[in-house]
Amino acid sequence: MPRWTDSELELLRELYPLEPNLAIAKRLDRSVKSIVSKAHNMGLKKKAERLQQMGQQNVSLRYNRKD
Repeated sequence: MPRWTDSELELLRELYPLEPNLAIAKRLDRSVKSIVSKAHNMGLKKKAERLQQMGQQNVSLRYNRKD
């Protein structure tokens, strides 16, 4: 994968706190793993609202499955 450009890094800083990693990866044409790794290296964190959404989605997926 090519090096991160300044504009990609700025977009990551802007999007990472509130957007799903998959959406960011698609927008930047990178893997989810590279998004998470770069965000971690930059010290970026998800906002509390996003973490709450992620938790709700996980519970929904786990307990509201249609088998």
